[in-house]
Amino acid sequence: MAYLGIIDWGIGGLGLYQHLKRVGDIPTLYFSDAGHPPYGNTAPELLRKRISSIIVFLREKGASHIAIACNSGNAAFEDRDNITGIINHGIAAMRRTKKHKIGLLAGHGTIESGVFERKTKDLPIQLVQQIAQPLSAHVEAGRLEGPELEKDLDEIMYSVKNCDVLLLACTHYPAIIEQIKKNASPQCVVIDPAVEMADWILDNWSLHRVDQTDQWFTTGSIDDMTGTGKMAFQVEISHVTHIAPNALSEFQEPI
Repeated sequence: MAYLGIIDWGIGGLGLYQHLKRVGDIPTLYFSDAGHPPYGNTAPELLRKRISSIIVFLREKGASHIAIACNSGNAAFEDRDNITGIINHGIAAMRRTKKHKIGLLAGHGTIESGVFERKTKDLPIQLVQQIAQPLSAHVEAGRLEGPELEKDLDEIMYSVKNCDVLLLACTHYPAIIEQIKKNASPQCVVIDPAVEMADWILDNWSLHRVDQTDQWFTTGSIDDMTGTGKMAFQVEISHVTHIAPNALSEFQEPI
């Protein structure tokens, strides 16, 4: 059996799962690491080891290919054979717009890594990066609208609202994409990299369901994952297996 393994700190990767299900029927193993401290607050080398250990776990469960849906996780663990991260897909979608002023909404770990600056340094663009850390917390908590979210959006969007393109460099943000668009200029192109990533996976990886059932794993709260996952991304999740956060503490390097 061959599965696609999806890794995210929380429920953000459900956006990728949702897009994949709309256009294909790929058997999936989803790993939410919400019981671990937020990836944006984790030192890069520790985070690389954490992602590596999750990849080994998913491969032991039958994953032949891995999608790192978390930008912070991908910033710490670069793409390699049969492992693709969301960052390059967001940049590919951004390139096709051929626009100049690019706004980037991301967590502070992603921005502090400098990964987007390095990967776009040869492009004729103006990159305006904005830390939007509170937005992922709102989505994880199920606050998809309301005055608290609006207050944070007003502050976060100030520096990027007049950009030609807005790249959502955190998979949580598309859950509130309509609220984000309301705070951007009408001409702004808002990019959800998960759409690009899903299309790339379907075009480049041969994964077909043969009597397989999707499987769900979390180091966090099962109730939070199932409840907020349905609310934010309209994904029905059942039979989630809880993994103790320290069960993957022994570092293993994926082959």
